[in-house]
Amino acid sequence: MSDHLIRAIPTKYRGITFRSRLEAKWAAMFDQLEWRWEYEAIDLNGYIPDFILQFHQPVLAEVKPAMTFNGCRQYTAEIALSGWIGDALIFGGALKLGPNSFLGPECCFYGQRISELRTLAWAPGEMHKCLRCGAYSIYHTEQSYRCIVGGCYDGGQLLGPVNFDTVHEFWTHATDACRFEPEGGMSCHI
Repeated sequence: MSDHLIRAIPTKYRGITFRSRLEAKWAAMFDQLEWRWEYEAIDLNGYIPDFILQFHQPVLAEVKPAMTFNGCRQYTAEIALSGWIGDALIFGGALKLGPNSFLGPECCFYGQRISELRTLAWAPGEMHKCLRCGAYSIYHTEQSYRCIVGGCYDGGQLLGPVNFDTVHEFWTHATDACRFEPEGGMSCHI
């Protein structure tokens, strides 16, 4: 599937008007995952990130209509130039289910801050359930493992399995909640 520009449709969810239905759908998904988030919470150098995820340390999160790993990659420069000093995630336009995780290279791109270099190392992010804090979390596939949500660290020993049926239900619920309503336009109802 190729990446191409699509027209964003403003969509209301939890009293917030999102710039696109995809952003609203990811907000609904974050709620399903029990991730605390703020929408367009800060202004950086010429850039307003879509979300700040309130994990053990704040994480910048962008939502883009990209459907491939390379499609997500094109948005990393904007984050690099923004002045953001923490980790960052780029979520694509679709949820990809796989045998080992539900978020694979076509869905989530993870920039882990390399402190000594003051830069982000980008790679696919994959979902797991942290065996220490119990949170649905994402790990960087090419750097050292740590639970991005709770900050737990123990090598790869905390990479618990994900119940794919539950996560698929979360995504389906978020998708169904953000469908077009002819009389009222776009709004999400969860």
